Amino acid sequence: MAQAQSPYGLTSGLNPGKQYPVTSRLNQTAVNLAVADGLANYRFQLDAKYIWRNQSDDWTLWDWAPLDDAVSKLTQAGMNISYPLRGWPDWGLQNPLFQATTEPHFMPDPAVVLVFALGVAQRYNGVYAIPGYGPMLIHNIEIGNEEYNLYFTPVDKGFYGLRNSPYAIYNGVKGITTANGKPQPARDPYWMQQVLLGVVPTLRQTVAPGVKIGMGAVWWMNDANFYDFIFGLSTALGLVDYLNFHYYTNKSDPINPAVAHLPSITTAIQNMANAANDLGYSGLNIWCTEFGWQVTEDCNEPTQAVRYQAVLDACRTSGRVERVYLFTYDASTHPVHSSLYTWNGTGYTPRQAVSTLKTFIQQYPFWTAAAPPPVGLALPEVEQAVIQLLTNDGAGTTQDFMGGAAGDTVNPSPAPALTDPPATGTMAALCRGVFEAVDTGQLFPYVTVGDSSELMADTFDRRLREVTLTLHIWSQYKGFAEAIAIQDRIDALLNRQRLSGMHTFHHVSTLYDSGQLLRDPDGITRHGISRYKILVEQN
Repeated sequence: MAQAQSPYGLTSGLNPGKQYPVTSRLNQTAVNLAVADGLANYRFQLDAKYIWRNQSDDWTLWDWAPLDDAVSKLTQAGMNISYPLRGWPDWGLQNPLFQATTEPHFMPDPAVVLVFALGVAQRYNGVYAIPGYGPMLIHNIEIGNEEYNLYFTPVDKGFYGLRNSPYAIYNGVKGITTANGKPQPARDPYWMQQVLLGVVPTLRQTVAPGVKIGMGAVWWMNDANFYDFIFGLSTALGLVDYLNFHYYTNKSDPINPAVAHLPSITTAIQNMANAANDLGYSGLNIWCTEFGWQVTEDCNEPTQAVRYQAVLDACRTSGRVERVYLFTYDASTHPVHSSLYTWNGTGYTPRQAVSTLKTFIQQYPFWTAAAPPPVGLALPEVEQAVIQLLTNDGAGTTQDFMGGAAGDTVNPSPAPALTDPPATGTMAALCRGVFEAVDTGQLFPYVTVGDSSELMADTFDRRLREVTLTLHIWSQYKGFAEAIAIQDRIDALLNRQRLSGMHTFHHVSTLYDSGQLLRDPDGITRHGISRYKILVEQN
């Protein structure tokens, strides 16, 4: 049985201004306080622009020192580490395709985000030997932060948006008024959608197995935003492992805000869950990666403690929130007013909310619920999803494979000579189809699904199945080049990639297991075998 993961965490970071190099470091005292208070997850923030200082530099030349130091301290403390990709250098905010307003205000360029993401993934993959530290792992990578939900366009200065959003609350092109009378073109989910589509598929192939990739946080405290933003991500939502939001009500109560369009904590969670469900992603959990209140700007200490209790309990009982990160512990001599520790001249004094937090953690160390009743085998759904994925690569069910319809043995296009160079490209270009079984006379090359197996991998609160799927590649090309080309294409489509198209289950991970190349007894046929382990979870 897998060990349960504590849901409690802390967000903090470094804000060095324009200082180069970044000489400040994550305060060890903040880490020690988090451990002592029972927090097991740490979300560390440091802008990309403080790491990647020269655009032409390879990732191995970036200024990793402050992030290396933080990851080392958090690793030694046993923390599960999250790192949001945020705070872009100037060259990441100049692509005219991502200009949101006439000011101009630019949204992050997916190409720049991808380069930085790959650098982070390669350095902190648990294998790469980081100078002075050795291998270290970042467990969760968030694609963005509040920048997708933060910026407000000042229409009174004559500025307006350049894209007409299909959602009324994000309009702001010239002559169009938003639902709340304020232009919000830079808050349109289109901008994050483009980054997710441009970054996550490639990043997924680079991150270490088990690393989670999350969306940037929804932040704008508007009740409709918590639904429309998630729904507006559309199929890009299927690329991430969790939804993400920040929750700040300032002076208002989180249970009964009593302010127009300001969502309660339960409304924010439910709207996000409803949007994901409506898109078919009911298996995606939600992380609240920041919440808190300032003393005394927002409320007094007793009220802060009551609000912490309310948010923690709403998240725990939601059935959808998997983790919650408070903001923040500031172990400096002039801590920010949202810090749950204050400086007393010689040390740190906890606010009342710390006692509330520790009691809550002791009472509810893990958020578990009974797993749903078991259903039938996952293997048939997984097998059909894989066949559909491979079949759709460059063709689809109605288009031709390699010049002849998939599975067609009547009047197909001529087979290539055995000594012709093997085809390249998509599955449609490489073979004549992907099948569960074939009739006598099927033309080469083709792929079949072979013997596969399924194992239970349940935890207390999750119904998991591990499917070992075997694919057979059949070729009569002279040599193994054709079979290898098909195996390589299958691996590019399956290994560490998202698998969709299932209904009773949803995809968790796909990893390459093993492969073989064989000569069949007829002396002509080449036989490739590729096995994959596919983990799925019951909806």
